[in-house]
Amino acid sequence: MKAKKIFRITLIGFLILIVGFVVSSRLIAKNWGRDVDSLHIKKENLEFSAKRDASGVWRISVKDEASLWFAFGYVQTLDREFQLEMFHSIALGKLSQLFGESQISKDRLMRMASHAAKDEWERTPADSIVKRSLLSFLEGRKEFLKDPPTEEPVEFKLLGLNRKSFPEWQDWEIMAIHRFHNFEFSFDMWEEIRDYSLQKILGPDFGPFLNPSEGGASAGHYEQPGVAQHLRSRLGAKGMKVPEVFFPPAARVAKFEKKDQMIAMQESIFSDANQELSHGAQEGASNLWILADPKTSLDPVLCNDTHLAFSWPSPMYPVWYEISGQVQGQGYMLPGIPVVVIGLVNQGLTGENPKNLVWGITMASYGDTQDLIQLSPGSLAQAKSLKEKFQIRDPKTGLMSEVEFTEQWTAFGPRVDNIHKWGPVSAPGPVALDWLGYRSTPSILEFMLRRNLYAQESLREDLATLWTYPAVNFSWIEREKGQTRIGHELTGLLFSRPRSQAR
Repeated sequence: MKAKKIFRITLIGFLILIVGFVVSSRLIAKNWGRDVDSLHIKKENLEFSAKRDASGVWRISVKDEASLWFAFGYVQTLDREFQLEMFHSIALGKLSQLFGESQISKDRLMRMASHAAKDEWERTPADSIVKRSLLSFLEGRKEFLKDPPTEEPVEFKLLGLNRKSFPEWQDWEIMAIHRFHNFEFSFDMWEEIRDYSLQKILGPDFGPFLNPSEGGASAGHYEQPGVAQHLRSRLGAKGMKVPEVFFPPAARVAKFEKKDQMIAMQESIFSDANQELSHGAQEGASNLWILADPKTSLDPVLCNDTHLAFSWPSPMYPVWYEISGQVQGQGYMLPGIPVVVIGLVNQGLTGENPKNLVWGITMASYGDTQDLIQLSPGSLAQAKSLKEKFQIRDPKTGLMSEVEFTEQWTAFGPRVDNIHKWGPVSAPGPVALDWLGYRSTPSILEFMLRRNLYAQESLREDLATLWTYPAVNFSWIEREKGQTRIGHELTGLLFSRPRSQAR
């Protein structure tokens, strides 16, 4: 009798699973499925055809450059509509309109960067490749939203939103999304705050010992008389045990052979942070490298890891394109902008001198692209005030409220000591964040756009230009007339001031 009861329960449970699977599959197919596999879209002088390949990647054919950017705007919105709205909200400092008060600190940082983006847009010539590309991209997005061939993303429904919940994009706002992507590639404010906090805990003479980017240079200090005892007493007074990593031979310190102990040490100071040691003086290659062997006929291969965090959907968007039978390209885009940031371009397919360029980028994780500047009374007195209003949505009720902040802009960037937590210590008085993204300076966008269209044309000349951000490793392999060239450039690293320097 007991066996029959168990059988009935098992059978009922199995049937429930089957029904649940069928229902969920239909919901996913209806709400998540992007089953459009071919397109032919025309709007005035903009036109493209596209078909998905076996991997689901769009293969786009166009007659000119403007139509290519138009196509990018359309297909990105079709496949990544929710992700694009999120990037747009982040870039404009409007996440709190969707997810509530918890996002205010992020909104304040990005809202200030969006001002620099708008200023850059206004100073960009109307006939520049940057403005032409972003305007065409925006037209592609508008064309999709005019008559969407797909249902609204399921994420909208889960959040109680719909397409009308999001405002229409303005032209300059795509420049702000570009700055947000640069923010992902060049953000080390947390390192600055951590270093300041450690120096307050251990003193300025011991803080650098805990900085992974300076570990190799610190090795000699451990052999000085009294250093070990002094460090033990400093940390012991705060109830923290000193890992053995601080007292090995100098060579081991330089190589960071005991990373787990170093990480444990940092976690004991910042329990809510997982500080990762990314490199040391003797650790070898980064995550962007080229394999080549001059003794064989094998072509060089470029291998690339962007160092971006895993997310779903991916922060990268794959695409293949052809322009009028003369240029073929493929690679990965950052959603929200019409640029292939990692890819391959073949130029002059039918000419006598075909050109080939393949390139990759890797985030320079510990590049010093930001500095915390401790403001003097004089610098603070000269700061300009800017009032910012933020709309805040209650995630539970959907009701909106408003809060206003007065941001202070100094000669070194916006004041940030009242925005973020500073670990176990208080902020060192008025502090400004000096970040390249807050400056009204040209970005690397134009450089990347030209690579998408013209392969090597002006490559080395462009690399000689002082691009202000992001800070990335840029490596490439170019081939022309049977010759192959390999190169590497680190862009965007302009800062070298001591951390938390008073100004």
